[in-house]
Amino acid sequence: MTNYYNAAYTYDRDYIALAGKKFKAKVDKLPAGMAFVNDVNAMCIKSKFGNIIVVNETLSYFLYYMNLVFFGSELSVDDEDINAALTIAVRIMLGSEAMDFDLDSRGELPDRIHNVINSYTQMQLMFTFGHEYAHHTLNHLSSSKIKEININNRFSVSGSKLTARSYSYNHNKEYKADLQAIKNIKNNTSARNFLTDSAFFLFIYFDILDYLFQLLSLRYSVSSTHPKPLDRLFHLRRKIKSTIGFSKEDLEPYLQYGQSIKKQLQDVWVPYRIDELEKYGSAYLPSYKKGNLVDRVDY
Repeated sequence: MTNYYNAAYTYDRDYIALAGKKFKAKVDKLPAGMAFVNDVNAMCIKSKFGNIIVVNETLSYFLYYMNLVFFGSELSVDDEDINAALTIAVRIMLGSEAMDFDLDSRGELPDRIHNVINSYTQMQLMFTFGHEYAHHTLNHLSSSKIKEININNRFSVSGSKLTARSYSYNHNKEYKADLQAIKNIKNNTSARNFLTDSAFFLFIYFDILDYLFQLLSLRYSVSSTHPKPLDRLFHLRRKIKSTIGFSKEDLEPYLQYGQSIKKQLQDVWVPYRIDELEKYGSAYLPSYKKGNLVDRVDY
């Protein structure tokens, strides 16, 4: 699958290109890329061949549809489609959405909408790689606690008993990695601003996700291994120059919107729509999908 992912996704290389030649020299020999793994996150794995950075392919779809949720109104997307986008994003994170987006589109957005949504998604994934690269360049790996993980739990490898070693960082190192991911972009002000804003939104989405998982008792909180997502957002906002990225005042409407989504999940979705969220299959954007395909018949 390596060639497929290298051709389809270039976020790791795009981030390196933004950071420049000196940064490239530091990470050039570190394998990094997208993969299809069960945890919808990014991780650094220590193998007998050296460290590897892996970002789950499904994260790209989650971010895409969450960006549609947050920017849909500004782009004149109907509420029905925004609601459907939230459904798709939530189902992706719960593992109930079929991961066949390349075969069965959930709806073809017009270019004017897709380009905006996709630009944020690309930057968020570049920031994710930048964060993981920062752990490497700041030498966090050597001093971090290492834990064993079961390959079968992380990757779709049926029956495997193989184990690998991943790193567990303290909160301070997570904050430093967030900051360094931005600071690595030195000579491109517009890209650095966009990267910062995209990271802010990523943290808001993770906060919604963390809240949902707590509602469903799937986990208590991310804070045992990572700072809370909004803590990461506010820490990054405090540490970078005020001229970089959205101000706290600029972010406030989006933070409030995130809170409204959390309340909606708590008051409506989990009590009354849980079957819709957990039933395995596919959800679609009604205004942009011309007829649903039938699995094993149409594709």
